[in-house]
Amino acid sequence: MQLPSEIRLRWLTREGRAVDEWYEWLGQAERAEIESFGHPERREEFVTGRAALRLLLSELNGIAPDEVGLRTADDGAVEARAPDAPSVSLAHTGPHAVAVAAPHPIGVDIETIQPRREDLHRFLLHPDEYHIMEELDLRRAELLVLLWTIKESTLKGLRTGFRRSPKTLRLSIDAEAGRAGINVIDGEPWEVLFERRQECWLSVAYPARIA
Repeated sequence: MQLPSEIRLRWLTREGRAVDEWYEWLGQAERAEIESFGHPERREEFVTGRAALRLLLSELNGIAPDEVGLRTADDGAVEARAPDAPSVSLAHTGPHAVAVAAPHPIGVDIETIQPRREDLHRFLLHPDEYHIMEELDLRRAELLVLLWTIKESTLKGLRTGFRRSPKTLRLSIDAEAGRAGINVIDGEPWEVLFERRQECWLSVAYPARIA
């Protein structure tokens, strides 16, 4: 994936006892949030995601990961807590996490390729987009997960998440180029770059004016 030069990405895979070290980087609010998670794997995913973002911002700012300040905004998005901080986004699935940073709105998503509900496309796509299901030469599970990551990364960049219907994002996909165009109803167009990485789809979304 060839991202625009101003977008920085950090991929991180959880192995061994690394998560214990990453946990030490977290702030009090993050540790309190972890305590609300009932499943140990959910806790490890959270830590891995925050570690990926801290490593990315520590590299950009030349500071230690535990010196990176993060906060959760009122809309639920994670923000860097520093003057002139970039926009950031993070995602995690299984042992993997990814974080991105840019001087403009940005969104990222990763999802493990695995079977999903057969009718998931009815939630993700407007009927005018159903033709995509026939045009892309992908197994159904791969296709549904790809569509999810493309739309979720854009919704995260818009700072709405699925509070906004994904059907209001009309997309066109160039699978060979790993690129999707997003016509945001009542908003500016976005662009998404995507690729398969290990057993996941990875998508990065940003306003089309940046391209």
